[in-house]
Amino acid sequence: MLFAGMLMHAQEMLTFTDVIEVDGATKQQLYNRASQWFTKAYVSSNDVVQKADPINGIIIGKGKWVCNGSKTYYYTTGTISHTIELYFKEGRFKYIITQISHKADYNSEMNSSMGLITDADTYTGYVGLMVGKGMKKKMWNGAKKKVNESVTLTVIDITNHLSMKAVYENDDW
Repeated sequence: MLFAGMLMHAQEMLTFTDVIEVDGATKQQLYNRASQWFTKAYVSSNDVVQKADPINGIIIGKGKWVCNGSKTYYYTTGTISHTIELYFKEGRFKYIITQISHKADYNSEMNSSMGLITDADTYTGYVGLMVGKGMKKKMWNGAKKKVNESVTLTVIDITNHLSMKAVYENDDW
């Protein structure tokens, strides 16, 4: 007897992680700078810090990136939600961006949520009656491209912010 489930390819959710060196910064300074970064980077009331632990040097938040669909990227307009975890040690921090999921602004024949973004080559979910396999693949790849661009910009932004000595750190008033 052949079990169909055994033939399926296991899909892994996309996860981005790295450790970034920040010379001369203490664990507490990195934590404080990251707290400030969160308040500037995630201004929506829906984008909130889920955990803030200054003793252990951990901040975990849930955020959203706007995704404007176009023929250039072939994805549907909506948001891409994600979880970002930051861990701090003396002179370095680690980020993990995971649980990345696409949600369309509205559902119609040409505009559907793709849900969890995985490492799969093709999207197997529903995106509309009028969407063929080729367009579905372009939409999936476009969403993954948007995720990669958003992660890159987020990592650059947080790295720049954590690398800059904050004005208040020298302010002795």
